[in-house]
Amino acid sequence: MKRFCRITAFCMAMTISFGSTAMASTITPSVTAVTLEARETEVSFDVILQADSPFAGAEFALKPSDDDVKIDVENGIQFLSDVSGYGTAKAERDGAVYFGFFGGSNQFPAKTYRVARVTYNYRGNESRTIHLIESSIVTINDDGKTTTADTTSSPFTVSISRKSNDGGGSGGSGGGGGGGKTDTGTNDTAVQAVIDLIKAIGKVTENSKPAIETAREAYDKLTASQKANVTNYKDLEAAEKALAALLQKDAEDIDEEKKENDAPTPTGEKQFRDVKTTDWFYSAVQYVVSKGLMYGTDEAIFEPQTKLNRGMLTTILYRMEGSPKVNAVNPFTDVAAGKWYTDAIVWANANDVVSGYGDGMFGPTDDITREQMALMIMRYCAYKGMNTQARGSLETYTDKNKVSTWAETAVKWAIAEKLITGRTETTLEPRQTATRAEAASILMRFDQNIRSSRLMEMVENETNENKAE
Repeated sequence: MKRFCRITAFCMAMTISFGSTAMASTITPSVTAVTLEARETEVSFDVILQADSPFAGAEFALKPSDDDVKIDVENGIQFLSDVSGYGTAKAERDGAVYFGFFGGSNQFPAKTYRVARVTYNYRGNESRTIHLIESSIVTINDDGKTTTADTTSSPFTVSISRKSNDGGGSGGSGGGGGGGKTDTGTNDTAVQAVIDLIKAIGKVTENSKPAIETAREAYDKLTASQKANVTNYKDLEAAEKALAALLQKDAEDIDEEKKENDAPTPTGEKQFRDVKTTDWFYSAVQYVVSKGLMYGTDEAIFEPQTKLNRGMLTTILYRMEGSPKVNAVNPFTDVAAGKWYTDAIVWANANDVVSGYGDGMFGPTDDITREQMALMIMRYCAYKGMNTQARGSLETYTDKNKVSTWAETAVKWAIAEKLITGRTETTLEPRQTATRAEAASILMRFDQNIRSSRLMEMVENETNENKAE
């Protein structure tokens, strides 16, 4: 089983080796037929993914039928807002274009994603096609180290034709991202496209709105006789009614999200009154909040100078792992059942990410020190199978002797990885409490520079091993 998916591997070595498993996902284009005007050259459509279970990333491969259908990979693959905030990659090989997005855990919930807008150029007059030749939806298994890839999604085809001088072809792009015109003048190509779009809706959830709107827009562009041939139109109507009912229920019954301190509300992209754009930690706070790693303590309050406690950091690492199901026994007498930190602490202890003080005590609300934070993050890396051999020097710090013996290796590692720096040029203050602002900065550096690069190294090593075999 792969340790991580090819989503990062193909941007490193462009080696694709598809595995498979029985999972449910549907991949469709926003249009299935495009008719170009006489002087039009741009063919554009969106790639849409309907996922029915949480996943860690996805990748796709498109290939045109002929070499005269061309794409500029750098500018021709535009990741859309549903995935643009995550890790992405794109490359071209053997006439096909590969692109994908990924996270470090199963952080993508089951819903419909408009993944990317793909733009090809074609100047000829003969009919052409663009095919989805490969796809893979990847989930990280419960062990946190191996992955499973779903390659069972049905391929799709987008047909390209040139409008003749005497007319033919009508309509628009059929659901966004459509260069050229959707061909509704042919026998049943457009009808079949609408049928496929309706099928792609699947089980209706609050996240089904883009797929439903795409199917409705495509259907409305058909002629009356074509509409009569859409055999599953009642399914579209039923989906629209189901979505309306769900949205109405949401509007009437807004649930509060679980808070860090028995109830903080996720603030997403909102600005915090106590975090200014000029603050050194501003970008770090925005990053960890956007990734769902840390929340505000209130709708508009982050409390950057408030001390971080042990339960908070454990919960952050647990979220980073995708909040997996916890089956282990709780060994701590001071970690009560049902608290916001309970599952995180039990999971982390079971996987040697954290340990308690002894005698069944963990201290979930105790302030966490800078050296404790270094140890916890290093243990998380070890749990993920990452290299933690780097060591920095303590010699430049006058308070180096204050580093606890049990934490010395972790602190040296954190210094080498530039996760932790001195509070001054000469002092490290390892036993001082970390603030929420410091935690946000450390976690941003860890997530961006260490976790991603270590996973890339693991993928590259495994790819090279596969080549050697």
